[in-house]
Formats: sequence, C-alpha cells, structure tokens
Amino acid sequence: MSTTRNQTRSPSFIARSVAALVIGGGLLAACSSSTQASTKSSSPNLGTIKPGEMIVAIRSGDKPASYVSNGHAAGYQIDQLRAMAALMHLTPKFITVAFDSQVPGVQDGRYDTTIGALDTPARAKVVGFTTPTDYVFAQLISRKSDPLATVNDAAGHSVAITAGSALIPLLQSKVPTVTIKEFPSIAASAVALETGQVQGLFTGPLTTKQLLSEHSDFTATQVIPIGYTALPYRKGDTVFGDALNKALATVMENGTFTRLFKEAEPGQKIPTQLLKLYPGMPQT
Repeated sequence: MSTTRNQTRSPSFIARSVAALVIGGGLLAACSSSTQASTKSSSPNLGTIKPGEMIVAIRSGDKPASYVSNGHAAGYQIDQLRAMAALMHLTPKFITVAFDSQVPGVQDGRYDTTIGALDTPARAKVVGFTTPTDYVFAQLISRKSDPLATVNDAAGHSVAITAGSALIPLLQSKVPTVTIKEFPSIAASAVALETGQVQGLFTGPLTTKQLLSEHSDFTATQVIPIGYTALPYRKGDTVFGDALNKALATVMENGTFTRLFKEAEPGQKIPTQLLKLYPGMPQT
C-alpha cells in the first residue's frame, strides 16, 4: 500500500489540517501541503464538496476491500479510488463511516462517494450510480458444530448482517422465515456467530475467505449471485458522475483493476460481465 511521506508543514497548513480532522472525526491519511496545492490548482470544477478534494466514506474493518491499518486507509477498493482520484486531479480524503450511513451521507452531501456499494432500486432512487465496479456474490457462514449446509437452511434461524446492507432484503426475499440481526461491522457479526447469538452470518466471498482463515470453527455454504456494486454520487450531479465514470473506465482498461483484483483474489477470474462492460480490460 502507498504511504504518505512526512514533509515539513507550514503553521497555516497545520491549523487547516487540525481543523479538518476535528470536523471530520474519522479523516485518514491527509496528503502533503505541496501535493494539495498543486492538485487543487489544476483541478477542474467537478462540484465536489470541497474544491480539489474527493471525500470518500469507507469501512474500517472489511478486509481486504476497505480497512484501516496504522491510521491509514487500506484495501484494494481504497487503492482503486486513489487511482481514480489521481486521474480526476482530486485529493482523496477517506473517512470511516458506519456502513448504514454511507449512502445516506452521499445523498445529503456529507460525502462525495463511497467505496463500491450494491446498486439496488431503493438506493438508485436517492443517489446516482456509476457503471459497475464489480459483480458480487454472497455466502452464508455458520459454525461447524451447528452447520447450515445451504443458504435456504437459514429458514427459521437468526443470521447476522452488517446494518444497512443491501444483503438484508435479498436474504429476506430468498428465505422469508429468516430472522435478521443487524450489527455495526463484520467483526461484531463474527463475534455474534462465534458466541452463539446467531446461527449464521451472510456476507461476500472475500470477507468469507478472511473469516474462515481467522476462525477455524466456521464453515460456509455455496456462493450465490447478488448483483453488482457501483460508486454512488449525489443525485443529478452529472458533472461529478461523468468524471467518476471516465476515471473508472480508465482504471478498468489500463490494467489497474486487474492488478488489484489479482492481488485480492489470487487464482480467480474477473467476472465475464465486467470484461463485456470494459472491452479493453486485461484478464491477467
């Protein structure tokens, strides 16, 4: 992961930085003053919350996609957004935000965008979305001592899902008799499963892989398709939305996404739907 270089800051820059950190609360990894100045001076007016910046709401504990390491935003989705921000001549500012507040925060103008969010009809009513960033799947995790062999076996049981996740209505539609228990993070959901507060945990395959490596008593079901993720932006903000789409197409077609995908999912193939959407994207 890239790290921010330590440079001498002027008193005025320090004052501005402290103020921004106090206001933002979870603001991570501010860039150097010289980088900010040059970026802002060359930035087109894209209608972002702050000129020259792109404020991004992220999750703090969702490895390998989005997490915080030594006070810095990390993860393959973070790196993809950094690459896009550079193409847009914007400085990315990553703020840790509760998952269920991310899309509403874009809607009301607190954040310019988030890491990839599942594009659903309900969300599309309140925010705009870019073209897809990935096609995604989900799995049901359970304890080996009390296994749920298939997703349908969640019927009549309680299942942990991150609060605000689009997986909630999806699982409810697939298994109407399931009892959903919402938790603030993947880590909290894993604790609930481990301690028997719930019988299952519903999440994506990458998170499933991470949890299985950390919990020898966990097992997982089959993978089921759930849709695609995209980057949300304020409804009707076509200038910023168009810029996001242009930068997204570039990182998809210049090999950046392929490299990050291979690092995050070694041995896996890029979904064929993405290859069709971005014809220049290298598979390997």
